[in-house]
Amino acid sequence: MFFLFLLFLHEGHAPVEPLETGEILARIQTLQKRADAQPESLYGWNQLGEAYLQLGQVTAAHSLFHQADDCFQKALKLVPENKTARYGQVRALMGIHRFHEALAALRPLGQGPDVDPIFSELYFDLHFALGNASEAYALARLLVLEHPSFQSDIRLAQILAYFGQNEQARSLLGQWEKDPKIAPFQRAWCATRIGDSWLASDAKQADAAYDRALELDPACHYAHLQIAKLDCASGHAADAVQRLSQVVNSNPRPEFRLQLADALRQNHQPIPAANMLKELAQILQSEVDAGDWGHVRLLCEVWRRLDIQPEQQIVLLEKERREIRKDREGIIALGWALLTAGQYDSACNLFQEGAQDAGITPEYLWPMAQALRLAKRQVPARYLVQRLEHMPSGYLNSETQTIATDLMAWSQTSPPIPTLVRNTPQTGR
Repeated sequence: MFFLFLLFLHEGHAPVEPLETGEILARIQTLQKRADAQPESLYGWNQLGEAYLQLGQVTAAHSLFHQADDCFQKALKLVPENKTARYGQVRALMGIHRFHEALAALRPLGQGPDVDPIFSELYFDLHFALGNASEAYALARLLVLEHPSFQSDIRLAQILAYFGQNEQARSLLGQWEKDPKIAPFQRAWCATRIGDSWLASDAKQADAAYDRALELDPACHYAHLQIAKLDCASGHAADAVQRLSQVVNSNPRPEFRLQLADALRQNHQPIPAANMLKELAQILQSEVDAGDWGHVRLLCEVWRRLDIQPEQQIVLLEKERREIRKDREGIIALGWALLTAGQYDSACNLFQEGAQDAGITPEYLWPMAQALRLAKRQVPARYLVQRLEHMPSGYLNSETQTIATDLMAWSQTSPPIPTLVRNTPQTGR
């Protein structure tokens, strides 16, 4: 599930206009020449920084966010109070997952009686990214009241979906998906998030929503990614390989390449899959070794598929949780790492901590049940499996599906669960 969150972070919590990388690169070259010729031009540095941001959002290459940050810092040296440069710097820092620095840079812009919508939107985005879900929910409600718009509604919809209030989220997003006054790529973005809200309960509804997104915007790579995942889950891995190969050829984002490797493996092509995973691991590890933590969870997913570095996964994910952000997706990532390393009690404790949150999905609860079982906590494991068996059936990735199948077979052959008897206090005369 954290593919979704990774994409949110790079796009921001709002749709990004689909632009060809060649078009943006040509613009960067032009703007770079202009900035070099006029180094005292505030506008020039802001424009160049914005172009680097756009390319970073399209490709997920973290070096581009660093370059954007450099441009906005040069603009701020010229005019320290310039809002455009400050907002650009905040977005660049978010792109490289320096969330606390981004929040510190943003806060001064929220002082004073008139706070503009951009501040409120970014303030929400940062709290959501940091895992401050309750704070983000309150901010989204306030944003809708003070600045009602497409941007405020989609943020409220995302936090509603996070807390499991999917019908309300779909209602908000559905209105905008049908609105001809906004751009097709924005309507497509809404359709994809409607699809995401159906994933845990109704894969057919999710698939239909992603199809609608592609009708609105055929270049919506995220919709292609999600359809490919559903294809793999339904036994059509060859279709997923074909779809993802086309996507990766036009946009080799790490998330897309990882999903292509999964599809290749499910399509009985283990050697190309392993080669792709090894190449991806080298790229992502070089980023992390250089101090760039934006892809640390993705690196751990790649390592897990290669069945390597179980202890290092835990070290990295615990450090991220301690120093960068605490969120549900981080719990899932660390929980899987602990399971893989055989640290079942630690995995149980971690999953149970996150289970206090509303809106958690079967893709979270199945590994939690596995952790309980392997930690010899048989009764709670059985109760959780029985609960999951009666939940609506939706999409599960191959790793989670394997665990679910194994646990259901185990549950059926295990002794009956003891009946819970409430202790009633005895009263005497």
